[in-house]
Amino acid sequence: MIVLKFHRAFSLTVIFILSSIMDGLAQDFDFNTNLQNAYNEITKLRLTHAKQLSGKESPNNGYKIWVDCLADAVNVYASENEAEYEKLVDKVDDALDVIDDLDTKAPQQRQLRAELKFYLALVQMKLGHETKAGMSVMSAYKLLEENKKLFPNYTANYKILGVIHVLIGSVPENYRWITRMLGLKGNIDQGIRELEIASQDKITGFEAKFFKLFIQSYILPINDKVRTEVNDFVQKHTDSELALFLGVAISEKDNKSDQAWKILQKVQNGNGYLPLPIFDFYTAEIYLQKGNYTKAESYYQAYLKKFKGHSFIKDSFYKLFIINYLNNESQQANSFLQNINQYGKKLSESDKAAQKFYDNYIKMKQLPNKNLLQARLAIDGGYYKEALS
Repeated sequence: MIVLKFHRAFSLTVIFILSSIMDGLAQDFDFNTNLQNAYNEITKLRLTHAKQLSGKESPNNGYKIWVDCLADAVNVYASENEAEYEKLVDKVDDALDVIDDLDTKAPQQRQLRAELKFYLALVQMKLGHETKAGMSVMSAYKLLEENKKLFPNYTANYKILGVIHVLIGSVPENYRWITRMLGLKGNIDQGIRELEIASQDKITGFEAKFFKLFIQSYILPINDKVRTEVNDFVQKHTDSELALFLGVAISEKDNKSDQAWKILQKVQNGNGYLPLPIFDFYTAEIYLQKGNYTKAESYYQAYLKKFKGHSFIKDSFYKLFIINYLNNESQQANSFLQNINQYGKKLSESDKAAQKFYDNYIKMKQLPNKNLLQARLAIDGGYYKEALS
C-alpha cells in the first residue's frame, strides 16, 4: 500500500515537472493578443504605445523581444540617428542571444532571429553601412532556409524570405557569380509568390503586403493591377502612417501628385504617431511641381529643420536652388547651390542626382533653361497640360 502511494506520488510529481517544462516552452514564443496589438501599433507607427503594451509581457518571451526590437528598428530607420543605431546593434545582439537559448524545436526560434537580422540590415542599408547590411541579410537568409527545410509548412518564413529572394533575383547578370559563390539562391517570381502567401496571414500579413507592393512599385515596372492594390491597401489602412507613406511615395514616383496630395490629407499629427518629416518633403515636392514656389520653399525648409538624418538633404537644397533660380533670386540660389555639396550624403538616387547637378555646374558653369525646367517639374507631378503650355 505504501509502495503504491509512493508510485502514485512520484508519477504525479513527474507529470507536474513535465507539464511545467512544456508550459515553459510554450511561453517561449507566445504571440498573445496583447503582443499582437503591440505589433499592430508598430505598423501604424505608434511606437510609444507599442512599447507600453509589450512592457507588460515576460522578458523571456521571444515575441516580446521581437516586438521591442522591431519598434526600435523602425524608429532608427525613420530618424537615421547614428547614436541610436549603435544602441540598436547592441540591443539586437542581446535579443539574439536570448532567443538563441529558447526552444530550438520551435519554428519561431530561427524565424524571429532571422527577422531581427533582416530589420537591422534595412537600417544598416539606410545609413550607408552596406557591407554590414549584406552580412546581416546573408545570415537571415541561411536561418530561414534552414527553417524552411525543418518546417516546410511554416509559412511565416516567407515574409522575409520572399524579400530576400527578390533581392537575390534583382542582382545584375554580371554580378550573379557573387550570389552563386555565396550560395544564395532565389528569383523575383519566387519571392513575389512567397510574399503573396505571407500576406494572407491575419496578423503579420500587413508587413508582407507592404514589402510586396514596395517591390512591385520600385524594383519592378508598376502596372494598373499594382496601382489598384496600392490604392486598396491605403484605403484599408488609413490609420497606419506606414501605409500612407507607401501610398504617397508610390504616387509621387508614378507621376500622380494629385493622388499623393489626397493621401497626405489623411496623415494624423500627434495622437502617439511617430513624427515623419518626410511628409513635409513630399508636400514641398507637390507644391514645386504645381509651381507654388512660396509654399514649396516653406515645406522644404520645414523638412530641413525637423529632420536630422541625411536622406533627401542634398535634394532639398537642390530644390531650394531651383525655386530661387526660377524666381530670379540669384544670390539666394547660389547659397543653396553650395549647400548641395556641403550637406547630406549620396545614398538615395535623388541625392546622387543633386550632387551630380552641382558637380556638372562646377565644371560647365551652365544652368538649365527655365521654361524646360518648369515643364519637367510639371511632368514629374503629372500636370501634363501645364507642362505643354
